[in-house]
Amino acid sequence: MAIDLYLGEQSHDIETLDNDLLLIRDAPEVAQAVKIRLRFILGEWAFAFWLGVDLYGNLFNPATSIEQKEAELKNTILNTPGVESLLDFTFGVDPVERKAIVTYRADTIYEPIEDEVKI
Repeated sequence: MAIDLYLGEQSHDIETLDNDLLLIRDAPEVAQAVKIRLRFILGEWAFAFWLGVDLYGNLFNPATSIEQKEAELKNTILNTPGVESLLDFTFGVDPVERKAIVTYRADTIYEPIEDEVKI
């Protein structure tokens, strides 16, 4: 995979150090790509309208079963370039922050990664 720009953990914005862009590669780059895809709303970006999660059609729809919601999130992770397999996956909701929480562990072409993503 190519080298990518590093996005800050808290700001999720491009980070710089001494006016130089910070770069990311290998397993951390794959983890960052998974986080970006999980936070994208399906159709949000005109140049890659197929990327993202169908938040309003599936994830936040009470008529959608938990199994369907989990399947969509798992597919989003598995379809991220560099991810080979999903080793562990949990999905829940934080009622205080009103956010969906995805915790996963995945095997990549580099090394295993794990993260918790709030959507």
